[in-house]
Amino acid sequence: MFSYTYFEDFKMLGICDSEVLGKVLHGETDMVISESFYGKDKCNESEIETLLEKSTNINCIGNKIVGFLIKMGVVDNKDVAVIDGVKHVQIYKV
Repeated sequence: MFSYTYFEDFKMLGICDSEVLGKVLHGETDMVISESFYGKDKCNESEIETLLEKSTNINCIGNKIVGFLIKMGVVDNKDVAVIDGVKHVQIYKV
């Protein structure tokens, strides 16, 4: 299961593994996986494609969601950052 927020005005999607929601990841810069950005709604893999299609800016964090996007061919593994053992990627459509 994934947690997400879609910001209609910006066509921006914040999506994360539900398990990392509310955690603080420590690295060069600490990253708070906040419910206000990532967690207003829930979705599963079958709903992700629709969310991706309508988004132009996508911020993803979590080993499951990033792994799924790699499997879908949306993301290349070389573009993935790892923060405190958790995969993170940002996608921008121009």
